[in-house]
Amino acid sequence: MAVDNRWYFLDNVKFILIILVVFGHMYTPYIGLSPITSSLYLFIYVFHMPLFVLISGFFSKNFAHSSRFRIEKVIFYLVLYILMKYMNYIWEAYVFRHEGASINLFYTTSAAWYLFAMAFWMTLLYLLRDIKPRVVLIVSIIIALLAGFYDAIDSTFVASRILVFFPFFYLGYMLRRNHIEGLLKRRWLRLLSIVVLFCMLIGSFFAYTTFWDYHSILMARLPYQHLPQPQLGAALRLLWYVIASLCSLAVLSFIPRNKTRFSVFGGRTLQVFFFHVLIAYPIRWTGIYEGLMHRFPHTWAFLYGGFTLLIVLMLSMKPLQQPFLALQKGIDCWVTCLHQ
Repeated sequence: MAVDNRWYFLDNVKFILIILVVFGHMYTPYIGLSPITSSLYLFIYVFHMPLFVLISGFFSKNFAHSSRFRIEKVIFYLVLYILMKYMNYIWEAYVFRHEGASINLFYTTSAAWYLFAMAFWMTLLYLLRDIKPRVVLIVSIIIALLAGFYDAIDSTFVASRILVFFPFFYLGYMLRRNHIEGLLKRRWLRLLSIVVLFCMLIGSFFAYTTFWDYHSILMARLPYQHLPQPQLGAALRLLWYVIASLCSLAVLSFIPRNKTRFSVFGGRTLQVFFFHVLIAYPIRWTGIYEGLMHRFPHTWAFLYGGFTLLIVLMLSMKPLQQPFLALQKGIDCWVTCLHQ
């Protein structure tokens, strides 16, 4: 009988995170409507992308330690990036007829940034694999803190987000399964997690008006000059790193560690990420949720959350996985032919 060595805990983590990613992208237009919507936005964005990137780094170990540079994997993410950019443009310009719709492959503020960043992070990971990990992590944090002072480092070539989120990616690469399992077994962790999440929720609600002026720190795509006090940018980014790490650890402590009925969907998050913009962005453009909020003023957020879950489950269907497998196989064959 074959032994199942799959770590379903990470599948469960990825499933929860992709729900938050989809929720966040559909939720963005409504963040300023009330204290609750703004507070919830701040709470989610403090940790969900740092943790998402950290998990991506964890799964990049085989790439970094490969005997050769697997350029086919880098090409795979770059092709997905280009496809996602054009898909968004066609959807916006020709389906919804938005005036001013344009496409720029070298500048992006949309969800596609993650795919471009993955190609860069994996390349960088391979190049830095022989340097002491602690040195790389410390230097990457210093570079990320200083990057915000340079106005030229913005969303062009996703430069700002690549630098700012790389420490989370590299930390994920550094972590081992036994490290995570050992930490999650600590008895004090659950109590600490409750305290951390409670304080974050309370802080997000009661101090959101103060934090809101600085929320671009969480997006990591703009230089510090866009903050009310640019000189505080590096300190605020470092503080975010600490809070994001604590909140991520707290969230991990509550996620089931064994196989669940949703674990299988955690292995299909790439297809959800790629296709969800076809649903999330049009919903924002058509104003469906404005009508939902008007008709159900007290329960619209719950309906919204349920609809988000439905979208994730729908996009997690196995047939939607086939185009990605076919694309990866095609790129693998092409690269192999070039090497012969």
